[in-house]
Amino acid sequence: MGMEQNLTAELDAICQNGLTEALFDLAKIVEGIRKELGFEQEADKCSLNGSLVPFILGITTTQPDCATYVPDLFTAHLPLQVTIAYDNEQEEYNLQEFHIQPYALKVFNRRWYLLGFIKEKDGLRTIALDRILALKVLTKSFTLPEDFDARKYFSNVVGIFVNKDLPVTRVKIRAYGTQAEYLRSPPLHKSQTEGRSKYREFAEFTYRLCITPELISQLLAMGDTVEVLEPQELREEMKERIN
Repeated sequence: MGMEQNLTAELDAICQNGLTEALFDLAKIVEGIRKELGFEQEADKCSLNGSLVPFILGITTTQPDCATYVPDLFTAHLPLQVTIAYDNEQEEYNLQEFHIQPYALKVFNRRWYLLGFIKEKDGLRTIALDRILALKVLTKSFTLPEDFDARKYFSNVVGIFVNKDLPVTRVKIRAYGTQAEYLRSPPLHKSQTEGRSKYREFAEFTYRLCITPELISQLLAMGDTVEVLEPQELREEMKERIN
């Protein structure tokens, strides 16, 4: 199976198999496709446009909401900057224009997100594609930091919220009944390890990650089928949220 078919199958699986999380490092994907298609010279990068877009376009109708801009974002990482009109519900003036250097795409809970350097924010941000009202690929290129690794960037969190000031913490939970099976596959986080368990009654799982709003939301969504054992601060916060 060629590079194009591999990528098509991976993207398509997100929707058809109900996968809730996936990460696409634009630099690695585009570089691999460029080599697969025989574009070895720097001057040949522009030739990738016509080869890359069609097989991405062919599957966007089966993808999570607002995958409309996915083809443009894959194409943009040649690498080219993009401008977007963004509906930011967290700001007083909702409609904003951003200049972005696209680094990676991530799917979480069947929703597409773009990670990139936003000139107006002077830093990396993750934004939801379904908040983008318009997107334009520019001819202005940029240089991706050599030490950037999309998987490493998200390695200590559940979801898309990253705060480098948050410490990596040991979190231990107990899942009751069938919830234990749901946590075994797929795991809540890649650091997940299983400890004590009693068949059909409970299982304990330990993680090393950052305690973010998304982690708390995921745990709260499990209701009384999950109990936080450690750390005590998180256990108390969960109690307050439930009550």
